[in-house]
Amino acid sequence: MNARVFIFLILMSFIFVSCSDENAIKKEIEDANYCNERSDCMVLRAKCPFGCQVAVNKDDVNEIKGLIDSYDEDCTYDCVMLMDHVCHENKCVLIYDSSDYPDGSLACDSDSDCWTPMGYLIRSSCPFASKCIDNQCRVVCPLFNHAAGPDVNQSYHASCDEDSDCVCDMLYGSEEYETCGCVDNQCMAVVK
Repeated sequence: MNARVFIFLILMSFIFVSCSDENAIKKEIEDANYCNERSDCMVLRAKCPFGCQVAVNKDDVNEIKGLIDSYDEDCTYDCVMLMDHVCHENKCVLIYDSSDYPDGSLACDSDSDCWTPMGYLIRSSCPFASKCIDNQCRVVCPLFNHAAGPDVNQSYHASCDEDSDCVCDMLYGSEEYETCGCVDNQCMAVVK
């Protein structure tokens, strides 16, 4: 009987230590999630139970990576592809879908205020870019025309004067585009 109690106490202490280690690491990750601008944030690949990725301040990357690497994971789950990250209200925010962007995080005054998320840059269906449209950063797919003739292999931007000059019906994955219109005298499909 005493041996069973002893084994039970050892198992309970192991569980308690594991939980306290997990909670301590989660607290360190939370404390390291601060920023003033997007470039302060770094995304680290994590593991269960901390999530697939964590966003932390660039000054704390090595410490957090060491803590995550030292933890013996005891669970698994599937991960979705990370689309982007932003600094919002002094916290690094992971973006998995365009609906995850916090209000105001996409505000802009010019195209140079915007960046194109990696999830779009790696796709081959369009040369995606980002534009400042109505003071909001938006991902766009510029449309191209192709020179006619069997001896010519040239594409050029589809120019326009107004939205009605642009047709996006033939774009691959057209269901993911919100609008098709004229932006800076070039036809573009705007991603939802």
